[in-house]
Amino acid sequence: MAVAIALLALERTGSAGPAALLMAAWLVPHILVAPLVGRSVRGFVARPGFTRSS
Repeated sequence: MAVAIALLALERTGSAGPAALLMAAWLVPHILVAPLVGRSVRGFVARPGFTRSS
């Protein structure tokens, strides 16, 4: 969907700048939240070779 929206912006404006800004604006929240989600899920995911002791 993001690629389709970027292509639409490219078609409407004729410039790659707005399309690039649109893609960046769409990706920034994902980049900022990913480490927080990874940190919160880390305790629930079993890693091979490690045992969880209480």
